[in-house]
Amino acid sequence: VAEGGWVKAAVLTSDSKPIAEYTLDEAIPLTKDTTKGAMIWKARKQLDPPGDEHVRLLFKLKNAKLYSFWIE
Repeated sequence: VAEGGWVKAAVLTSDSKPIAEYTLDEAIPLTKDTTKGAMIWKARKQLDPPGDEHVRLLFKLKNAKLYSFWIE
């Protein structure tokens, strides 16, 4: 993440509809250059397991590059 940049993520349903608590507007921007940063949202500190449902992730970046991601 470069100066003035950030990374946000949203979680969508399998048919690309936003999940209310995990939208880009609810995401707390990740503003530091790190390989161990955690994405959090205003109402959620972590992603709830989707169970048997499939989800999609949407990343939005400003002056940043996404190297990789994982879900725990």
